[in-house]
Amino acid sequence: MNTIILSVILSIILILIFIMFGLGRKTQDVKLQETVNVSPPCKEMSLKAYKYEFKELVKKNYYVFVDVLTIDGNYTENQIIELAYIRVNRKTGRITETYTTFVRPYRLERMHSVHGKLESAPLAKDVATKLETAFADAVVIGYNMFATIGSIVAMGYIAGVPLDVRMFDVYEEMDRGHREPLSIDVQQTACSFGYQKHSDNRLLDNCYACEFLFRQLIHDHKNI
Repeated sequence: MNTIILSVILSIILILIFIMFGLGRKTQDVKLQETVNVSPPCKEMSLKAYKYEFKELVKKNYYVFVDVLTIDGNYTENQIIELAYIRVNRKTGRITETYTTFVRPYRLERMHSVHGKLESAPLAKDVATKLETAFADAVVIGYNMFATIGSIVAMGYIAGVPLDVRMFDVYEEMDRGHREPLSIDVQQTACSFGYQKHSDNRLLDNCYACEFLFRQLIHDHKNI
């Protein structure tokens, strides 16, 4: 009898220990993307963005489709001089915000670009602050977007506005299940699926094209 009672007590203790450790453990709900190397004028740093898989997209309530224009150099040194995004409610599919802007470069020698004078453009810090709000409770989505995310994270770091980015690459997901290699140009791929131009702003239209392809992805996954 004593042996049975002792066994029961030991079993209860083991169950309690298991529950305590289980409750104290935090689950990692995202996969770590490759480190984004950033080389601002002051020092080198490594910043991170996190990559969602398709099945994880339901964890956020919004999708932000984004595209940027950068000026020359290694992409880790690129500076964003123009940016556009559309913010979409995941549940309704409705666009809740559309945003386009030029960005004033942090290096004075790049103030005069082939795209015109940028002295009066918003500062990178102001744009990064805007992105910080837009990215809240959202997955940041793009097409072949690793360099884009690198530039965005770099801008946030340099401007002193750390950006918490959860990203999803439409190109990567589509290319994974596509028989023929896809074009890395979002417009070319979108047009091949029947996309029609939505905006005269090139970057904004790229966002619309990416959103169009993303809806195609959702449709394909439902039919699997």
